Amino acid sequence: MLQDQICVLVRSLLLIDLLPLLAHKV
Repeated sequence: MLQDQICVLVRSLLLIDLLPLLAHKV
């Protein structure tokens, strides 16, 4: 159960980090 929460947290953090990069590329 805890691993699932960690996976979701990591994914959301990666998404937050990637969005600005994608925005700069466009």
